Amino acid sequence: MERRQSRPNSTEGMGQNECSICSFLNKSDNSVPLYHRHFSSLYHRQITGAEDSLVPYLCPSCMRLHKPYPDQRLRIVVSDSTLHQFFAPPGYTQPVQYHGDSLHVDYLTIAAADIETLSDAFKLEFLDFPPSSIPMDVVMVAGYEDLVARRSNDYIIDKFKDFAHMIIGESRHNSPHSVAISSLLYPPKLAWLRDDGELPDDQYVNQKYKIDCLNNEIARLNEAVRAVNPPKIHTYGIRTSTVPYTNWYGRTTLVRTKSHRWDQWMGQNRAEMLHLCPEKVFKIGTAINNYFRFNT
Repeated sequence: MERRQSRPNSTEGMGQNECSICSFLNKSDNSVPLYHRHFSSLYHRQITGAEDSLVPYLCPSCMRLHKPYPDQRLRIVVSDSTLHQFFAPPGYTQPVQYHGDSLHVDYLTIAAADIETLSDAFKLEFLDFPPSSIPMDVVMVAGYEDLVARRSNDYIIDKFKDFAHMIIGESRHNSPHSVAISSLLYPPKLAWLRDDGELPDDQYVNQKYKIDCLNNEIARLNEAVRAVNPPKIHTYGIRTSTVPYTNWYGRTTLVRTKSHRWDQWMGQNRAEMLHLCPEKVFKIGTAINNYFRFNT
């Protein structure tokens, strides 16, 4: 198994500290320091010495001891704040906890990162200095920071395509990589559903239709790269019901309603809710783990 030499690093660029993962690997005459909160399973192994020694280590996402690269394929989740350290959320003390990945997955997550930032980080960690020669299966869960920035649908889907094609283009003929893009959630900060009631205020921009269109484009992209049953998380945090409705003439029909499950989102201000509560994110983590188990 080919392995790269260890480098000084940290798993987190906390607060205003420089990210020693991205900044160190991206040194050039034109490089600038990068500041973000970055978690990397690969660099966790580097710090503990497991990457070079190949001895068992305590995996933070599996929550058990195992050797690096325990399977014939390397599974990787690339995500923004949606899955950033979701398996051990800071300050979370509720009785329901994440029970650990049943199939080992590497995580590369950067809080509040857009698609381009995540793509660059993935290239630095897994393509420019590949940690091993085994094939990769990759899932990206991202796009929300691009929506917050009001970037166009064409821009966002092009960034997803660039990421997918970058991975497919690195595939070897006898052991091809795979890639899938998760469908987008409908966070209340970005999308106000039909039965949520009136818009929060006059300044609120409803991007619900925009996310609808992006999810359709993501489905077509997944089909093009031959992703089998890619993760579909767009139903999380939403309640869909069929209720009877009686009109003025006394005729009753069944009407389909769709609204947010407010208790499943983080925060008090509904117009600022962007992230699901930990219990629901645990379920997303399990769903993606099952995707790797049964479809890659």
